[in-house]
Amino acid sequence: KEGDCKVTFSVEIPEDVATKAAYMSDGTTVNDLVYEVYVGDEVMYEGYVGLSGTRQFSLELNLVTGQTYDLLFWAQKKGPNNDHNYYYNTNSLKNVHANYWNERKFANDENRDAFYGARIGFKATGIATSETVKLYRPFAQINFGSSPTDWEKAQPFIKNGGLKSQVVMTSIPTAFNV
Repeated sequence: KEGDCKVTFSVEIPEDVATKAAYMSDGTTVNDLVYEVYVGDEVMYEGYVGLSGTRQFSLELNLVTGQTYDLLFWAQKKGPNNDHNYYYNTNSLKNVHANYWNERKFANDENRDAFYGARIGFKATGIATSETVKLYRPFAQINFGSSPTDWEKAQPFIKNGGLKSQVVMTSIPTAFNV
């Protein structure tokens, strides 16, 4: 349904997403914004916006004056063949699922970097508006070491068969409600 109020949402991944362990993922591989716009529990708009080279997406919507909306955002890397559901099933942002395909996946896989944000209770005023929504990581990040040089210092021990460690996690959630 076309509205009468043009609203531009600037959806951005903050510059400081990297932790002090600077060699970890920094959000630069993200190139796909999935969005859903709700009135109550009903999806009114949904879609994708592409990104290349920056940490910011721009989404322009025509909304109905006086109506209140909830907007959900999920930024990720598209899979092969521009597949929006390759790394995460994003058919509903109220129930995003990680796709692990029963394969071993590594925690530092840049392709799994993802961010979320929501703007709840946005009321269209009838005046052209722009608003910024910041995105955040939906997952915890575990770092072994506190600086990039820790990895370099460990290499001689790793090559000689030492310093092996393993972390086993169970009952890990695979779904996320933006």
